Amino acid sequence: MVKNRADVEQGLPRSARGRARRAAILDAAGLLVGRRGYDGVTLRDIATAAGTTHPLLLHYFRTKDELLLAVVDTWRERAEDLGFGRDDDLDTVPERVVRLAEQNAATPGYIALFTTLSSAASAPEHPLHDHFTERYRTVLEGLRRYFRHAEATGGLVPGVDPDAAAQSIVALQDGAQVQWLYAPDEVDVPGLLRGAFGRLLVDQPG
Repeated sequence: MVKNRADVEQGLPRSARGRARRAAILDAAGLLVGRRGYDGVTLRDIATAAGTTHPLLLHYFRTKDELLLAVVDTWRERAEDLGFGRDDDLDTVPERVVRLAEQNAATPGYIALFTTLSSAASAPEHPLHDHFTERYRTVLEGLRRYFRHAEATGGLVPGVDPDAAAQSIVALQDGAQVQWLYAPDEVDVPGLLRGAFGRLLVDQPG
């Protein structure tokens, strides 16, 4: 999947080559697991897709669980870069949620991988169960704080329950992402989120 990876790496310093190789492995893991599921992919498959060898992949990631946790960490870093859940700038939460959805849609394999893993991780024995449990708790708490803030400042449509509004945004995003997998040219996840925020908030574009 990584075109001319060896040629690209030849011109890089050793540390940069290592970072490039690690990034290629993470990208390949995300794409393959998103397409085939967690149990349908081996580390050898991922190494081949990343343009490297199985022993070299093991230099970076000793197990498949460790590799997938690293993939998930890249999602967390992306969300943290956008400051989602920050309390110091609650008014920009809708903008940041939509921007994160745009980044997700622009990352090859991300939505497929997230949908696959979030469903599989509902089983308590899954290695990512605790991560997804915490992820949903954190996201819902952040959205609840935002909608309660909007209610207190007159920005929430009268009669809308802040807790229900938070749950509806999460449900919309997850459901829309599944639809996107079947019809990516027809489903605009960021646009759907903009519309949902517009219907929940006063004087917001719908």
